[in-house]
Amino acid sequence: LAFAGGAAPAASAADPIPAGTYACPPPGDLPVILSGGPLSSPSPGALASVSLSIPSSGGVCVLSLLSIPVARSYGGREWEVRAGPFAGKVLTPTCDAGAGMCKVVLPADEETLPEGVAYALKSYGRDVVD
Repeated sequence: LAFAGGAAPAASAADPIPAGTYACPPPGDLPVILSGGPLSSPSPGALASVSLSIPSSGGVCVLSLLSIPVARSYGGREWEVRAGPFAGKVLTPTCDAGAGMCKVVLPADEETLPEGVAYALKSYGRDVVD
């Protein structure tokens, strides 16, 4: 890979730790709780790298924390970070549309994930009215 100026970007304070692969539940089902690796044991400055499937067309899947949307995928599109309090903390997802997956790096520190708090995936259907 080539970087502007020929140098690679500086490493962050913490390299993301793999935290599992997750798929969105069907609309109407209970949310899927993300709980792998550092998401189960938050620590100062920790980052978790999760792989999220790109849902099929129709409806929307939302990744949230305490009911605050963090990222979403809809209509078979790649995952995107939502505007709001996490927009500056979550990097743009890297996606492989051919594999139907996106990697999302999430904060996994104790301030973001106090005891009993977790990221969750929830799907919502889309009703079409003629």
